[in-house]
Amino acid sequence: MLEIIFKAKLKSPIKLRSLYVAAAIVLLVISCRAQSKVVVAPTNTPALMKAASKIKFTSVHTKLNEKTCQSFREPKSDEDEVPLTCTGYKDYKIFVSTHNVASFYVGREISKDVDSWTNVELPSFVLNAGLNQVIEWRLADGEPFACIVRTEYDERILDPDAKGTINEIVVQNLRGFAPIRFSIDAKKSKCANKEARRRADAGYGKL
Repeated sequence: MLEIIFKAKLKSPIKLRSLYVAAAIVLLVISCRAQSKVVVAPTNTPALMKAASKIKFTSVHTKLNEKTCQSFREPKSDEDEVPLTCTGYKDYKIFVSTHNVASFYVGREISKDVDSWTNVELPSFVLNAGLNQVIEWRLADGEPFACIVRTEYDERILDPDAKGTINEIVVQNLRGFAPIRFSIDAKKSKCANKEARRRADAGYGKL
């Protein structure tokens, strides 16, 4: 049909060019419609229905303070820096240590031997705000699966010759969930918190 139209209009170059354009558009539309006809597999099987269900991601926050934290053990001497155990979310606890580098660990239980804490397989974060530290718990249908923490400290802690401060959002999974471990430079990203939540949600999964 298009060939007949073209032959009838050969004496008019301008109209011929317009017809070529029109023909190309028609062919493109036909092609797109053909490609859009995708066969959809049935979704009535239990496994597929479960995978298709949407998970609701939310956050709750915990702030360390004198009311939520208490001494982990009795001091061994006047100079002994006693670690703290703080109330987290649900049955999770925050274990705070100033041994070597001030840091805290997130879990349900931990060894009483503070020296062994650096080797535990628990999410750990630099404690930079003391008892004002805020921990964001990322939840999947109400169940915590990762922690989001803002870390800010002097770069000289890591490198004596360095200058400036480190300001980043650190994200780690809780035990029993798919590995999530990354940081976002909060000085370079104005949406660091939002990006941290998005990436944490994308990595969600149970082991």
